[in-house]
Amino acid sequence: MTPAADVKPIEIVPAVITQSVNPLTFVVGSIILITVIAITIFVIVKMPSTIAKTGQKIVHKSTESVIPIILNIQNKKESKRNKIKLSFGLILIFKTLLIIIPVILTYTSQFIKDSTFDFYIAMYVSIFLLIISIVSFGIQYLLARLFSVNRQDIS
Repeated sequence: MTPAADVKPIEIVPAVITQSVNPLTFVVGSIILITVIAITIFVIVKMPSTIAKTGQKIVHKSTESVIPIILNIQNKKESKRNKIKLSFGLILIFKTLLIIIPVILTYTSQFIKDSTFDFYIAMYVSIFLLIISIVSFGIQYLLARLFSVNRQDIS
């Protein structure tokens, strides 16, 4: 007999560990999981409209508070026609500023020594969001012009 003939193949038997799950723990864990998923879905669905409404309020309140000052500087009457004419330009300026300021702030972040994000990644993301915003506003104004929407209705 050779030594190889006496060797038997090793059989691996998986270890089965069975633990019973407490039903109360399972139910509470499931309820928490479902609640977290529902809140996440709600936030993801609701966030864009909330951001848009907040942005619209900021732009319109700023415009309404600046119009009398500008009309006073220009020595014009505070008529409805002048307000509409001026508000369109101011809304466009405020939107442009709200798009450009984050990019400028991101650019200045390169001067921070211990930043948590790589500067180039932050700039790429910032520029990507800038382009998306510009395209979105461009489409908005293009569609408003195509469908003959009044200037004061564009926000």
